[in-house]
This record gives sequence, C-alpha cells and structure tokens, in this order.
Amino acid sequence: MIESHKDARSAFDLLSRLPSLPSAQQEESPCSWISRAALSQSISPFELLDYLGVPRQLDLDCAFVRWLRPLNLKQVRIPVLQELWVSQLILGRLLSIDRNGRRFLLSAKSRRPRYRYCPRCVQERPHGHLSLSWRFKAWTWCPLHNCKLLDLCVKCQSPIVLPVNLVETEGTEQEAVMPAQCGQCGHWLGEATCEPLVDAESLETVEWDDMMRRNGRAVLGALYHGRVRIAGSSWTFGLEKLRWLDKAALLPGKSELKSAQPRAGTTLGRHLAPKTTLPQPRQISASEVAFSEHQLLSQRKVWREQRLIQPDMATPQTAADLLGMSVKALNAWMENDRVLVLSVSKRVRRLPLWQFQREIHDCMPELIFEFKGDAWAVLDFLETPNGALNNVSPRVAIEQGRFNWAFAEAIGSAAP
Repeated sequence: MIESHKDARSAFDLLSRLPSLPSAQQEESPCSWISRAALSQSISPFELLDYLGVPRQLDLDCAFVRWLRPLNLKQVRIPVLQELWVSQLILGRLLSIDRNGRRFLLSAKSRRPRYRYCPRCVQERPHGHLSLSWRFKAWTWCPLHNCKLLDLCVKCQSPIVLPVNLVETEGTEQEAVMPAQCGQCGHWLGEATCEPLVDAESLETVEWDDMMRRNGRAVLGALYHGRVRIAGSSWTFGLEKLRWLDKAALLPGKSELKSAQPRAGTTLGRHLAPKTTLPQPRQISASEVAFSEHQLLSQRKVWREQRLIQPDMATPQTAADLLGMSVKALNAWMENDRVLVLSVSKRVRRLPLWQFQREIHDCMPELIFEFKGDAWAVLDFLETPNGALNNVSPRVAIEQGRFNWAFAEAIGSAAP
C-alpha cells in the first residue's frame, strides 16, 4: 500500500513513476484529468488524490491547483500535466478573490465540482475531457458553436459532476470510459441536441442577454490577464472588481442552471437558424477582457439607489444631529472633501454613518483625494474584499489599524 505524500515535489516524483498516465488536454479542468488518470491506474479518483496528498476539504479543482502551487507548470516541464498551466493560472487568481471558489464556480449539493457542457464540443474531443470554463457560473454559452451550454444528462437528467469513478462502470451495460459521460448512467454527453441562442421562429434575441453572455466570457479573460477593463473606458481595475460585478448582478449566475434542458437526439445544431442577428462564432480570444459599458450604465443607478436606502446611510440633517454639530458646519466638511457624500441626484444626498469612526474619518480626506473626488469609487473600494488584505475589505482593515496597507491598495486601485 502506498502512503500519501503532502509535499508536492515528492508527489511529483511518485507521479512520474505511475505508468501510462494520460496527458492533460488544452483547457482541461483538473478534475477531468484526475478522472482519466485514475482510470489508467484502475483506482478511484479519491484514491489517486489521497496518494498524491491532495486535501479533500476544499473544492477539488481548487485543491489540486493549490497542491500544484510549489511548481509553475508554465516553466517547469512535467509532460502529463503541462497543459494544466492555464487552469493553474486562472484558478490561482480566482482563489485570491474567492477563497473557496463558491462565488464563481458551479458545485453540486455534495460540494463536488459541477459542469455545464456543449454537445458539439464533446463530439470533437476524442479524449472526452471537460473544459475548465464549463465550471464557471458566468460561462453559459459556447462561443465556438454559438449555442447554450447544457447542464443535465440527456438520459437521466442528473447533473454533471466530477471527479467520477470510471473504474466502477467497467463491465457494466453503460460502461463509462471518459469524463464526457454521465457519472450516473454512463450516457455519452455528445448525444444531445444543442440549444440555440435565439428563437428559431422569431430570430430575435434580447440585447441584454447577449451582453450578459459576453460579460460572462470576459470573466475568464480577466482572470487570465489579471485585470478587469470596462468597455469604452481606458481605466483598468484589479480582479476584486469581479466581485462587485457579480454583486451588482452584471454577470450570469447559478440561477440559470436547468434553464436549458437537454433533449435526446442525434442531429446536432438542427434547431440553429442559418441566419441570426448574432455575430458569427469566433475563436476564444484570451485578450477579450472588456465588460460591456451598457450593462454597467443600465444597472448602476438602480444599485446606487438601493444602496442609499440601507440602514447605515443618513441624511445630512440626521448625521449632523448624531455628531452634535450644525448642518452648516457639516456642509463645510462636505465642500472640503472631509467626509464621503453619496448621491444619485442633486436632491438626494446620503452619508455613510460608519465613516465617522475615528480611524476611518481621519483618513477619509486622503482617500477622496486619491480617487479624485469620486465618492462612489471610494465606497466601492472600501466595501470590496481585497486579496492583498487577507480577503477583508479596506474598511475593516482600517478599523483594525492597518491604514498604511489599505491606503497603498487605494493608490493602486485609483491609478488609471
């Protein structure tokens, strides 16, 4: 019996001695490779994970990437894992803003990784691997075939969950030999009919839905490049901006699961209209990281109005009464950028009450100056968890006395 190894380098030594390991494919998810590798050794995926010393407490895709952290697959040549460097890069950056991956990654009720899939992509893959992009909640369509992604098995209506123990299906009626088969019934995922993005009869598509799909695609581009850019703007932001986009409902999410029920059939794409108002399918471009400015503009005002009615907001009169000062004196503070004032119109102004805590109040003028007087940018910065601050918001960091760290992050976030 082989003992487990928690040190990644020693585990790689053992991994290199395992015979007939399959090579990871381009854009393959870690759990997809683990399922195929375990089958090549006639063991279960969890036995392989225990052998390598990969912890099971976390999301298994994320856990495997953390296990790979001591080595950079892009620089260190490990033939069977070489193509996983993209997954290592994207998931590594995701973990800096989403510690457990639960905000952006799909998971089953059992907490195991869940996937969507494109039947036409499955048909074109002889190794039957599943893509990392299919795990993201925001990735709801296939840009290669211009169709919706499906999320249930066509035969038994079960979710697609990995890793799957392919050894247990050997010799059965529905033997599964690749991840692109249902783990429950063994049905091949390629035997499903693609769902069109538009109604085949009306040939109409909602502009909002199209933009949401593009924003979902841009999530992976942003994680690949390590920055977020808003279309129509020269400004770039850190990856923490993805959390704000998700919070503002500007990304497709888990609520869309089961919206595209797969139907049995062998003719792929037969419902796709030959002429649509959508652009022609294009290859995935890693440089496409811009989010739609139209979405931000259409949702920003609604979100701001809702934020201003929260209990931690007060009118200038209420804030002055609580501080024991006159409204005139408070107005002088506001004019001199000594306090944060939020508004959606000239008549509606609100002040966050928590800014009058001494630690925050003392540094507010400097923060407003760094963000060039943009009060909403200051609020967004203060309330968004920051990976550089151990995943706490700068507001919390300042309350804990870490003003210098938070202020350094403010300078980086405010820079164009």
